[in-house]
Amino acid sequence: MAGLNKQVGDALSAIDFNSVQYGAQGNGVLSGLQVVENTNVDMNVIIQSGSGTANSTSFTVSNNLTVAVTTANTTYERIDTVSIASNGTAYLLMKFL
Repeated sequence: MAGLNKQVGDALSAIDFNSVQYGAQGNGVLSGLQVVENTNVDMNVIIQSGSGTANSTSFTVSNNLTVAVTTANTTYERIDTVSIASNGTAYLLMKFL
């Protein structure tokens, strides 16, 4: 399983490994749900329609969801992760390095 860990800046992240683990626990994308830049508004992303599973519960997102990304901290670097719950609610998770 080479390449499971990726280096982000000076921090080593296990994002890919976590994705494999979550998939084994019944979480993941079945189709769509691509995260793309919102070109109309600064610092927003769009989760495109699609389907997935969260905690082994299937869900469908019929309409694109917009997620606001807050302004970066001037002192601390961070990794932003976009997540979606089985009820269709989108979240922005910020991890400061």
